[in-house]
Amino acid sequence: EAFYRRRRAAVDAALSELECMAQPDFVERVAEYRARHAGETSDFVPWDLQLAEIAACVPLRPLAALFRALAKQRDGHYIRFSGVPDLCLYRNPAYVSDSPDGVTATSKTFLLVEVKGPNDRLSEKQWAMNDLLLRCGFDVEVCHV
Repeated sequence: EAFYRRRRAAVDAALSELECMAQPDFVERVAEYRARHAGETSDFVPWDLQLAEIAACVPLRPLAALFRALAKQRDGHYIRFSGVPDLCLYRNPAYVSDSPDGVTATSKTFLLVEVKGPNDRLSEKQWAMNDLLLRCGFDVEVCHV
């Protein structure tokens, strides 16, 4: 909470901008950051990912809501990525056509999926993370295989 309180104006301004940003502008911004930080090591961003394709699909309002929730976490409560769903499935609407499977540009384009095997169940951390992601507005599914 102290992190957010000390930086409230800047955090709120950045997240408001993100919420209102057009998807192509977000894609361009991600490409700029990627070019600026090429070759740098990051624990949070694997720069070799297809970031432009993901940026074209990630819903911006839920992303801003997630960043806001993370910024407001209690002091001493570090961001942990345990509990984050296993898969991020996305389909770039720019490449979707009238295909035999009936997918159109208005179909769901971003989905977070937790995969569970036989006799496997969600951990408390996974329940908590899925709850947070759903409250932020992301589509989250559990797939039992």
